[in-house]
Amino acid sequence: QYARDYGLPYDRLLRAYHGGNSRSTRPPINQVLDEAQELALEQFLDHIERISFGIRHRQVVSAANAISSEAYEYDDPPVVGINWDRRWLKKHAKYNKIVQKPMDIQRKQAQQPARIAEWYAGLYAWRGEWGILDEDIWNFDESGVCI
Repeated sequence: QYARDYGLPYDRLLRAYHGGNSRSTRPPINQVLDEAQELALEQFLDHIERISFGIRHRQVVSAANAISSEAYEYDDPPVVGINWDRRWLKKHAKYNKIVQKPMDIQRKQAQQPARIAEWYAGLYAWRGEWGILDEDIWNFDESGVCI
């Protein structure tokens, strides 16, 4: 009677009466990752940020698909959609995207393999000239490049 009087759907009122969820309180559907999988994705991205590698959209998509496929037992595991990564990164604001600046031309020229090989050849010649052994060299370069 109440549904007729106020023009409301009977099923919706019955669901509310029995303590069911409304559209705003029900859990989301078509979610590729559950809470534990989202936590695993966050831990992976935290690790990527800790090593200062930078998070890219393709990394988020491939990691989410890999986590999803590990938990899926059947033939075709669910994959994330086209805009899933953008929505996920928007929801998790701590992973803000940093736009890389173009590399200075002098730095780019210094990274040519021939010049790097020439520098190391000079280093080894200098070590031989002064009698410096491998155990006398300590790597404390702040750029993250190991000799």
